[in-house]
Amino acid sequence: METILFMTLTQQFILVSLLPATFLFLALYSWRARLGRPALRSRWLLALLTAAVWASSILSYYGGATMPAAVAYTWRVVGIYALSLLPVWLLAATFVQLVMAPARNRLAVGLAALLWLVALVLDPAWGLYRLPDFVVAGQTVRHFDLWGAVWITSWLLPAVVAWLVTQQAASTAPGSLYRNQANYWLLAISLLILGSSLGLTRELPFQQTGALIAILGGLVGVISLVRSQLPDLQLVMRRLMSRFLAALLVFGLAWLSLWYMIESARSPADRLGVAFPAALFTLFFITIYYLADRLLQRLAMLGPARRAAVHLDQNMLTGGLWDPVEFAQLALRLTQSRIAVDDAWLMVVEEGPAGKLLLRPVASLDENQPEPVVLAANSPFMMHLRRNTNPLIQFDIDTLGVFDSLPAGERETISRWQRAVFVPLHAGERLLGVMGLAAKYSGEPYERYDLLWLQELASQLGAALVQAGNLSQLRRINDYVFQQNQTLLREKRYLHELTTFYADFLGLLSPDLRRPFATIERELELLQQQLTDSNGHRSLDELHQHFSTLKALVNNLIAAAGRVQKNGEFQFEPVHMDEVARAAVRNLGAMAEARRVKVELAVVGSLRPVYGDQQRLVEAVQHLLHNAIKFNKIGGQVRLECALENNELSLHVIDNGVGMPAERLENVLKGFTGVENLGGGVKGSGMGIPLSRFIVHAHGGRLEATSKHGSGSTYSIYLPVALGE
Repeated sequence: METILFMTLTQQFILVSLLPATFLFLALYSWRARLGRPALRSRWLLALLTAAVWASSILSYYGGATMPAAVAYTWRVVGIYALSLLPVWLLAATFVQLVMAPARNRLAVGLAALLWLVALVLDPAWGLYRLPDFVVAGQTVRHFDLWGAVWITSWLLPAVVAWLVTQQAASTAPGSLYRNQANYWLLAISLLILGSSLGLTRELPFQQTGALIAILGGLVGVISLVRSQLPDLQLVMRRLMSRFLAALLVFGLAWLSLWYMIESARSPADRLGVAFPAALFTLFFITIYYLADRLLQRLAMLGPARRAAVHLDQNMLTGGLWDPVEFAQLALRLTQSRIAVDDAWLMVVEEGPAGKLLLRPVASLDENQPEPVVLAANSPFMMHLRRNTNPLIQFDIDTLGVFDSLPAGERETISRWQRAVFVPLHAGERLLGVMGLAAKYSGEPYERYDLLWLQELASQLGAALVQAGNLSQLRRINDYVFQQNQTLLREKRYLHELTTFYADFLGLLSPDLRRPFATIERELELLQQQLTDSNGHRSLDELHQHFSTLKALVNNLIAAAGRVQKNGEFQFEPVHMDEVARAAVRNLGAMAEARRVKVELAVVGSLRPVYGDQQRLVEAVQHLLHNAIKFNKIGGQVRLECALENNELSLHVIDNGVGMPAERLENVLKGFTGVENLGGGVKGSGMGIPLSRFIVHAHGGRLEATSKHGSGSTYSIYLPVALGE
């Protein structure tokens, strides 16, 4: 027993009301999208509202007995005239969308609107007048016949003109965003015209079908107007067709399997027996659907684009990376052989002043490279290049409304380049550069396959340029480091030979310097024994004193040279300066006790190690501490303070001894004070502080001193901390 379900008129009325509601929704969405061109938005909104009025007239067939016949008839008449007015608004929107000449726009739209008004006036349904019959070419023409011809013409003429204009723009425009928009607009116009042509009939099923087709056309039109970046229509249709064929294949197999299972299940036992085969069939269908989808996707891919990618992989990205300029030149040569263009250049994008972007040329197919230019980062041209990876056609810049706000100076610069295509080069989200191509030398336009190949080239070239740039920078760094190493190696050889020569010289010179002193001293003693005059003894004593001073100077000089040679080689490692200070205090503890000088060590805060030779640093601190104890008063004090100051470690040696005048402090730091008084009437060679200064400077630090005569001195060592230790 079959059960047939019928919907009531009210239910059908509610369902059909979705047709005009959809047109109203598309109009609202277009209005809220705020298209860049007000004229285009107003004409498109009027077209959608006119289509909504026509679609609403279909509801008059579902009014039933509750709707008066006059109201239903008037409603249908209004819908018919709205249907004939729809191509007029489509023609007006088409001229604005395709950027046609304004004078021709107004003439064509005005003629179409005039025909619609004539048809409205001639309509015999008004009953206001009746034209007499007349004969044309032997045929009698009635008032109704004349009205019908004008009415059909008022619909047909703007529809045909809009379709022809759009088709011509889509076929003659270069492969660009403008061409994509023209193709989408052509599809929208075609669907709207097809739907409205079905609505011209008085049959309800045809009108409903026409309204559905017109809704699809309105949706495509909204997409083409709202979105400035549209994919290629053929690729989209291929994708949709592949999905449809895959779904159709799965549907056919599932339908056949269900039919087989129903025929096989003639009893409950049979129905139970087909459960397991049904599960196997389901798994089989899922596998078939997946494989069919992958196969159709591969069939839908363009062969030239696939071959171009393989060509790039084999010819560009094998064999290592080159210098960025050479690599960019190679890319232009490859483009020249593939696209047949003789004029092309490549610029890199760098951050410019005041937030602007600097386009600097790096490679060109001819010797005439363009001048570097500075463009605003928020200009439509640069914004497009930064946000999109697809090539930009110069024709798009001249015609699309999204580039209307391009500054006049930048527009003039771009026009002066005389480029046909701009190809952005990206590495992730970053815009690296742009490749500008002139028109083909053959005069042919850039085809869709050319643009796909350029986009594939840009996707690989951007990453490769980054790697080539990094490699070039590493090479420059490596060359610089190599040169520095060579310089250090030469200096090391020089210092080694100098040290060897110095050691040999010192070994040969020291005995020769000391040998005469022994002879002179022996002769002075013999001479003193032979003299009997007191004046002679006095002169001889003065000569002996000067001789002792000269001998002390030579001995001190030889001793200092030996100590400098001893400090020539350092063994660097992490060293804690508080341990260095404790070792120095420990080594001079006996001297401090003998002179009754109190030595204190204060460590402030947490210290970080320094990188140095611990034994040499102990010697440097010990020299400073030795002077602080030696030139201090009996019962004096010496304080050592060790602390971390910024990125340096400081060690202060503070005493309350005799101090020294400010004019002598600089000479003491520089070295070799001789046997002059260092303070307190004590004589010495003065080599301790210069040796400390030498050791501290050899560690990359510095030695500073402050002193006031009679109030003590302060010597400060500053050493860089060992980073990363």
